[in-house]
Amino acid sequence: MIEAVIWFVVALILIVAEYYLATKLRSPLWGGILPLAVLGYTVYVFAVQHQAVDMQTIMPYAIVNILLFGEWSSGREAYRELQRARQDDRQPGDGRPG
Repeated sequence: MIEAVIWFVVALILIVAEYYLATKLRSPLWGGILPLAVLGYTVYVFAVQHQAVDMQTIMPYAIVNILLFGEWSSGREAYRELQRARQDDRQPGDGRPG
């Protein structure tokens, strides 16, 4: 049970950090650091450490990877929307009345 709580806390910290990296920084590569690092670690655990491959072992890794890649994608969309809104606010009117 304690292991599940630790997984949850680590995943929550990673997701919060991922949201910040994906939405606040200009380059999309910054937002990809955590998902790619976690994916690399997942491959390392199953390929090099010869971790047992069963549903109980795979599910935490799969869930964290899916959440991080999803957060990366949605964070980039939020960043684009924010940039569009800022650009629309900066554009002066075209001079036409009403």
